[in-house]
Amino acid sequence: MTRNFIVENIEDAIIILDPENRVLDLNPAMENLLGVSHDVIGQPFANIAPHTIHLFKPYLSQDDVHGELVFPIPSGKPRYFELRLLHAEGNNQRIGRLFILHEITKRRVAEDRLRQSEAMLRALVEVAADAIISIDADGQILAFNAAASRIFGYTAQEIIGQNVKILMPEPNSSNHDDYLRRRKSTGETKVIGVLREEYGQRRDGSVFPIHLAINEVNVDGKLIFTGMVRDVTESKRIERERDRLFEQTQTALAETQAYAQRLDLLNEMSQQVNMGSTEQDIFRIGTKYITQILTPDQIAISLTTDDPDYLEIAVHESEHHIVEVGDRIRVGSMAMKEAVQERRSINAKTLDGLQGPYVEATRRQGIQSSLLAPMLVNQNLVGLVGIGSKKVAAYDERDENLLFHIASFLGIAIENIRRNRELQQAIQAADQANRAKSEFLATMSHELRTPLNGILGYVQILSKDRGLNTKQQQGLSIIHRSGEHLLTLINDILDISKIEAKRMELSLSPFNLTDMLESISSIIQVKAEQKNLSFRYEALSELPPAVYGDEVRLRQVLLNLLGNSVKFTDQGGVLLKVGYHEEKIRFQVEDTGIGISPEALRVVFQPFRQGNKQSRATLVEGTGLGLAISNQLVNLMGGHLQVKSYVGEGSIFWFELVLPGVEDWVGTPKIEEQNVIGYRGVSRRILVVDDRWENRSVLTNMLVPLGFEVQEAVDGEDCLKKVATFHPDAILMDLRMPVLDGLEAIRRIREMPSGKKLIIIAVSASAFEYNRGESFSAGSNDFLAKPFRFGKLLDLLAAHLRVEWIYENDPQVSEAEQGDGAITTPPEEDLIRLLDHAKRGNIRGLTEEADRLTESGYKGFAANLRVMTRSFKLKEIRDYIQQHREQSDG
Repeated sequence: MTRNFIVENIEDAIIILDPENRVLDLNPAMENLLGVSHDVIGQPFANIAPHTIHLFKPYLSQDDVHGELVFPIPSGKPRYFELRLLHAEGNNQRIGRLFILHEITKRRVAEDRLRQSEAMLRALVEVAADAIISIDADGQILAFNAAASRIFGYTAQEIIGQNVKILMPEPNSSNHDDYLRRRKSTGETKVIGVLREEYGQRRDGSVFPIHLAINEVNVDGKLIFTGMVRDVTESKRIERERDRLFEQTQTALAETQAYAQRLDLLNEMSQQVNMGSTEQDIFRIGTKYITQILTPDQIAISLTTDDPDYLEIAVHESEHHIVEVGDRIRVGSMAMKEAVQERRSINAKTLDGLQGPYVEATRRQGIQSSLLAPMLVNQNLVGLVGIGSKKVAAYDERDENLLFHIASFLGIAIENIRRNRELQQAIQAADQANRAKSEFLATMSHELRTPLNGILGYVQILSKDRGLNTKQQQGLSIIHRSGEHLLTLINDILDISKIEAKRMELSLSPFNLTDMLESISSIIQVKAEQKNLSFRYEALSELPPAVYGDEVRLRQVLLNLLGNSVKFTDQGGVLLKVGYHEEKIRFQVEDTGIGISPEALRVVFQPFRQGNKQSRATLVEGTGLGLAISNQLVNLMGGHLQVKSYVGEGSIFWFELVLPGVEDWVGTPKIEEQNVIGYRGVSRRILVVDDRWENRSVLTNMLVPLGFEVQEAVDGEDCLKKVATFHPDAILMDLRMPVLDGLEAIRRIREMPSGKKLIIIAVSASAFEYNRGESFSAGSNDFLAKPFRFGKLLDLLAAHLRVEWIYENDPQVSEAEQGDGAITTPPEEDLIRLLDHAKRGNIRGLTEEADRLTESGYKGFAANLRVMTRSFKLKEIRDYIQQHREQSDG
């Protein structure tokens, strides 16, 4: 065998093997495919193609095979080949096998894409709003989508395989086979690609109108017809109703050109009355068009009153006035009674026989016939429209229809104006109610926060007294927890009111996520231990130290969810899981508590819902707003609060938030308020302004022990006087005060030359966001809501006055300054001054006196005084000073 058997330039890959599967010959295409050269001739095929021999192996022992091979390509997508195996002959004898590989990769890719397209098409067909039905050339149904099932009432399983005639009423059902036969024999395509109206027949036998469009495709020589069917029952009904109403008017005016003109006027009037803004506008427009359309000698429009036997004149136009606008007329004549009671037009071709004062007065004006039409809105009577003529039998049936339509237009327009007026009144009433609600909430918030400020403030002051015994400390702790609980309830009510009014806003800033989670965990740990429950916090992944978001609202949500879990768990424990991935943080709270029933789960995020009685019977406190607020806050932060719970097993609440990490962020360290005993540097003056003495007392007793010089003002006017004489470094300003409120006082201070740079911190029990905004607009430097934590006050003072706090365990001040031997008592005047500082709780004054006594040679006395001062042992300080006074007297 020579190489002449191989076509050198053919694209197909060809190789010839002898009966022992040695290579007899191969063309360049096969060499490229196998990655070999022409030198492999004579070698075993298994040796030259070890990586592809498994593809050929099934065919090495076969004859005359037609198959398919897939060549894997390490660096790319696989290649597909069509394989033909033939006998190779030479000198009239069989010498081996001829393998021909024809590449079909493009065809296979196209087939794959076609299958994908078909799958997508099937999905689109199933979600289409219109019915899509495919049949073959014999009318057998091949495909039937979901919309078709909804429209015709058959399932796809029931209908596929049946003749499409089942979906057609007669005579279309009987004629359909004839059409298909003509289509086969003549190729007639008059219905293909044309949208037309037909009728369909549902499973229950009902016939309904449809819009039908048909397309045909040839699939492997077979015709497939696909129809798109739209149920137009409702649109046809609307069309018929529209045509009916139009024809009612059109018929009345179609006989002559004059009626056509009157119809135009009627249509014009229907547009004009809709533009009226008052009832007087409607009456003016109605009178104008009644005159043009019906040319009456008298027009009267009257409205219903609270007495069904009387109508009130709204319009009366005639040659001579017989009634005035606003007059009430009795529904006395038979014609008026029929029009009112039967809600239809009444054509009195003559007034003879009709009785009543109004009829008599009309007749005296020469009116011989009248036409009445009720103004109706949904069969409710609004009033009557009446016209009169000096001719007998002046009006016919067409005039009745015209006036009836005119009256209907007027009635609808009047009713719309009244409804709009009522709507505006309702909106105004709702606005007033909302304002009243907001004012009430603001007032109640202020009134409740004010005494709470005194309670919680003095709890913080008294808790620093080292002389308290255990029982007293426990009592203060109970007062503090109760006050904080009441404050939480107040905040819940304010939060839900903000959410309902769409006024809740986030305050976004960088914050330390790790510190926040550890702080929350320490709080919940204490609560869990009080119930003998376990609590664990798990960080499922490394969390960024700082993120960007609303720390306050996130803390509020987590404390609420964890607090609820502790509250409703009696055995087991509570678990907080937090995981971070791609700037999404998942917070998950799990407990082994009593769980939530399926009924309660459906309403668990609604306000004022505290769980169902069966699963949460132990609940005895709270507003029922916590989960509702948490849900809204999570939504506001871009997440979705979810829950899974089973009664008796426990609950899992979770949500995910996008909290971008913040790099190179250094937070402001929080002040450990319980350890602050003073500050370094020059003495600072603070003016406390509040009309409530208890609020002033709280601030004064917090600040004086730290060494601040404090004065008090009882209102804004008093504040202005003391700013001029006291020259404070900072002002703590209440906002709601008599005589002159805090906002106006701030504005006036900013107008003073010395007040432009003065630090002013608004301290108010009015804690709404707009109160904060008002204070900043007036010129305050910051805002502190009552009741406040001592540490928050210290944070603000440190930030604005730039003071450096002295802590109880600060190494710079904690060195014992011992005397050389016996303690020498200072002079009496020094002792009196020290005792005055101790009685007033002036820790800074005591510290300064201790420094002065050290320089004067009373180191031992001063060292003992410093130790007691750093621990706020005011009673021990007073006893210590008094003891030395008595020794001095002795």
